[in-house]
Amino acid sequence: MPTPRAARTCALAAFAVHIGASACDPAEKPAPDAAAGAVPENVGVSSPTPGPSGLPSWVPGATLPPPSPEDCAAAGDEDRDGFADCADAECWGPSCPEDCDQRGDEDGDWRINCEDSDCWGSGCAEDCARDGDEDADGLLDCEDTDCLASCTEACSDRRDNDRDGLTDCSDPDCSLHRVCLPDYAVTDAGGAHFTVRSGYRINGPREQRTFQTVSAVIDHLELRALGGPHSDSGAPCVMRFNGLDVHMSYAYVVHPGTSTGGRGSSLLTADSIDVTGAGCPIPADVEATDLRVDIRPSWVSPRVLFAVEDLPRIQLAVSPYMLTPRGLTLGPLYSEESRDSALGYFRFDRIATWSATASGFTIEHY
Repeated sequence: MPTPRAARTCALAAFAVHIGASACDPAEKPAPDAAAGAVPENVGVSSPTPGPSGLPSWVPGATLPPPSPEDCAAAGDEDRDGFADCADAECWGPSCPEDCDQRGDEDGDWRINCEDSDCWGSGCAEDCARDGDEDADGLLDCEDTDCLASCTEACSDRRDNDRDGLTDCSDPDCSLHRVCLPDYAVTDAGGAHFTVRSGYRINGPREQRTFQTVSAVIDHLELRALGGPHSDSGAPCVMRFNGLDVHMSYAYVVHPGTSTGGRGSSLLTADSIDVTGAGCPIPADVEATDLRVDIRPSWVSPRVLFAVEDLPRIQLAVSPYMLTPRGLTLGPLYSEESRDSALGYFRFDRIATWSATASGFTIEHY
C-alpha cells in the first residue's frame, strides 16, 4: 500500500499530465538526486499520440527537435517556417513558376518580376535600355513611343542613344545639329528687334562704372547644311530658330588709385527650333547656344563698348557670316539721370535706352 506522501503525489500528477502507470507503483520510488544531475524521466520526450494539428504532442517543458528540411515535392511546410514548397526560397528553381506579384526570383533565372519575361504584360513598363517588349504591346525598345525621350540621338555625348548602331554625327538624325555642321549657309533671316542700353555711374570718389547691353530678338534665323540632308521632296532640309534672343553686356569699372577692369557676358536662347521639310531629321538636343552668335558694332576695338550711337551700325556675326540689319526703324530714345547725396557720398547715374526694328538682314560671307 503506498504511503500518504506517495498517494498525494499520484493525485497531483493525475491533474497535470499522464506520466505512466509506473509512477504510482505500490512500492514508493526514491526522489531523483538533483545534486547528481538527474533529469525527470519524461521531460523533453514526445508523446507518440499526434495532436489536433497532426504534429506530435509535446510534454510541457520539452525542447523541440530541429525541423525537417522542406520537401519541395510534397505538400506541406515541413521546415515549419511559414512557407510551403515554391513559396519557400529553399525550393526556388526551374521547377517553380515566377510569382510576378512577390519580390523574389522564384524560378531561379536571375530575373525578378518585370525583369523576367514570364511577367511581361500591361503591368510592366517598357525598359528602353534592355532588349525585349516588357509591356507586350508589340513594339520593342526604341520602336515603342514610351521610349521616345530616351531613344533620340543626342549628337554630342559619344553614345548611340537611339540604338541604331550609329553614334553622334555619324547618325543621319544629327545631320542638322550645329556640332555636325562643318559648312552651312544662313538661308534666310527674318526681322529683328534691337535694344541698346548704355549707362554711366559715379559712386563718389571710390568707383566709376560704365556698362552697356545690347539685345537682339530675331523673328527667325534659318540654317542649311551645305551638302546636307534633303527632304522627301528633294529640297534641302533647313533648321529654323524662332525667337532667337541674343543678349550681350559689358561693364568697365574704374577704382581711382587702385584697379580697373572689365567683364562681359552673353546669353543666347530660342523660343523653339523647327526643321522644315517632310522626312528631314529632327535633332534632339539642339540648343541655340550651338550657334555662337555675336553682336558687335561695325567698328573694332580691343575693348568693345556699345553705345546708343552704335545701334544703326550694329551687326550679328554667325560664323562665317555677317548679318547687317536692313530697313532699320529707330524707336524713341529714353534718357534719364539721377543724383543722390543722401548716402553720405555723391552718386550720379545716367542711363540711355534706344530701340529699333529691322525688316531683315543683308547676309555676307566673311
